[in-house]
Amino acid sequence: MVDGPALVFIPMELKPPIACRTTDELLRITADPTNWTPEARALARIEHEHRAIPASAIAARELAYAEKERGQAELLARNASESYSAWQIIGLFLVAPILIIGKLLGNHFALDIKLDRTELDRENYKRKYRQRMGALIAGNLFWIVLATALS
Repeated sequence: MVDGPALVFIPMELKPPIACRTTDELLRITADPTNWTPEARALARIEHEHRAIPASAIAARELAYAEKERGQAELLARNASESYSAWQIIGLFLVAPILIIGKLLGNHFALDIKLDRTELDRENYKRKYRQRMGALIAGNLFWIVLATALS
């Protein structure tokens, strides 16, 4: 006799339910551990068995996913050391106040003007991110000091 409460499996509520998904969607769920919970992946594996999907198809999809992830990791590693050219940095330095003013006015008038910082950060352009921020800050300080000195 077992002491304590009995374990009961309560299936997750997924929309659409696992049983209603296409075979391709089930294969994607099984192969992608980063975007799906272990419970959803387990339900997808159970559905694979119900539909008699061959293990070779599941293994092929998981291999393709692993190769895609490896390629993405290599791309992110390459992006980390990529940098702007000197001319691009000079251009950012010179137009920094215009970019900042455009961003501020865009927020005021509900326009979506981006300075590309989040995109650089998301795609792991660490060096470009630091260069861009440095050029924007230095450019704004330069123009403020110049305007103050001239007035």
